[in-house]
Amino acid sequence: MLFRSKPSIEKLFPHAGDSAYTNLRHEIVTVVEDTSPGQHDMQYAACDPTRYAELGVEGYHESCQENLHKALEGFGIKIDFTPQPWNLFTNFFINPDGTITIKAPETKPGDYIVVRADMDAYIIVSACPQDQNPTCGGKPTDIRVEVGD
Repeated sequence: MLFRSKPSIEKLFPHAGDSAYTNLRHEIVTVVEDTSPGQHDMQYAACDPTRYAELGVEGYHESCQENLHKALEGFGIKIDFTPQPWNLFTNFFINPDGTITIKAPETKPGDYIVVRADMDAYIIVSACPQDQNPTCGGKPTDIRVEVGD
């Protein structure tokens, strides 16, 4: 029997009450409320220049990976890797055979997620610029982020 002193995410898509953790099992943020269909992927890597090149894009294309590193550099932080993102409002469908199908999001304007910071952390948010597959429904849009006390 497995005993835990803290809650744990043991599913593919987090819901209210679930937390994201550090590698030492400390809560970083906890989902407090979610009015969306709850499709928040934690499996798929951030879009990056290599993916765009593989998709046939020639020249520069913005990416979540670059947005993350630019934001961190604004805080004087440089890292040599890209952490696994929490892809909010995405519809990366897990098929029965274990493959992933990228589908357009099922979110609607006004859907939102509220997370509570459980520790001091840099939370970097990127409005995904992916326009080469259905990740953003073929049309990336802006997002609104509010930070409260």
